[in-house]
Amino acid sequence: MRPSNLARDTILLLRRGLTVALRTPLTAFIFPVVFPLLTMIFVSQLTARIASLPIFPVHPYIAYLAPGTLLLVPMIGAGYAATGLVIDANTGFLDRIRLLPTRPSAIIFGKLLFEAVRVLPAGLIVLTVSVALGASDGHGAVTVVGMLGLIMLWSMAYSGLFYLIGLRTMSAQAPIALLPLALPLYFASTALVPRALMSGWMSTAADWNPYTYLVGGARTLMTGNSIDVTAIAKAVAVALVLLTITQLLVMRTLHRIAA
Repeated sequence: MRPSNLARDTILLLRRGLTVALRTPLTAFIFPVVFPLLTMIFVSQLTARIASLPIFPVHPYIAYLAPGTLLLVPMIGAGYAATGLVIDANTGFLDRIRLLPTRPSAIIFGKLLFEAVRVLPAGLIVLTVSVALGASDGHGAVTVVGMLGLIMLWSMAYSGLFYLIGLRTMSAQAPIALLPLALPLYFASTALVPRALMSGWMSTAADWNPYTYLVGGARTLMTGNSIDVTAIAKAVAVALVLLTITQLLVMRTLHRIAA
């Protein structure tokens, strides 16, 4: 048998994941678009006048709301691929993979790439609609590329929680049960209002909420006269830390399952 090629195996498993997802496009590709769009449309219209407050930093309100809501795209439907991984483990697919010269890491890398690719169409649609509603495209192509890159990175990082819970419980329902986690992360951050308008405990929660730093990086890409490199660096660092920790635990769990 030929020795394992990590890149080749990862691409093959990515193609398999996309093929399976295209059979269920509603949950894989359409669902991540619907909730962020509805949130953006209704919240921006219901609370549009909040931007008239003297201390509000961005006008109109949709320009402030859009960056944080865009990052909801990777969080909605994040359990899809994790559920598939648990099903693969329970049905013997991972056992069949072990009979081939394929590294276990290729399985995870293939899933992570799938998470990154899966959110691209949804992210582009939500970004386009947000600009049509009045949000700023900030710095043109730099904003589009930067936002899509941040969405892809956050998708890989956030999905690690779902893989970990799924493999630890070996329950296909467990990742789905974790979906509501997106709501407290979203509302207890600066996605909707700046800290100055929050109550004391909410402001403290926002300070400790990793989503706040992702929103800060996204917002500087879409608003303002210049890009705050420090804010983007913090957003990327938070996502990379979460990605590293979860994937180390996922690989450890996967090796234990294989043993």
